[in-house]
Amino acid sequence: MIKLKRLVYLVGCILGVSLIVPMIAREGVGMPGEAKRSFAEPQETPKPAKWRRVRFTGATCPKCDSSIKYAAVEVYSDYDGQGRMQGYLPGKYRADEGKLNKVGNDAVSSVQVEEGYIVRLCQHEGDGNGAGKCLDFAEGQHNLPNEMDNETSFIWVWAVRR
Repeated sequence: MIKLKRLVYLVGCILGVSLIVPMIAREGVGMPGEAKRSFAEPQETPKPAKWRRVRFTGATCPKCDSSIKYAAVEVYSDYDGQGRMQGYLPGKYRADEGKLNKVGNDAVSSVQVEEGYIVRLCQHEGDGNGAGKCLDFAEGQHNLPNEMDNETSFIWVWAVRR
């Protein structure tokens, strides 16, 4: 009886292998360690929807081409990149000259800085270089701390040399 069970098992294995091997060969599966299929390169994941990249909509830039420009820095009136937004290229921008008119004077709560740029946000315009409390932000998405929330009147954007 035991020999019969072994024989049935052996016949079943042989039958299974004889049926499966041609199917595997037809599907293009090769020997172990041999790659038969290629995969696409991983794609960059998009930024969360609440932080959006927009065309340059900031203060005037006399040296810039009026065609599509992307802002180096974007400031938002609410936390997490929400609310009114205004974009800026490198330069100095003062609220008393109307350069924060879209987002509003003393209305900035969050900032997004693109790679290769730094932005300085200050409470007051001062002599044109900012005054009062100032904070610098490197690339990334940042919510302003409580002491600077809704306090920005001066924005200075510059490119970082690498």
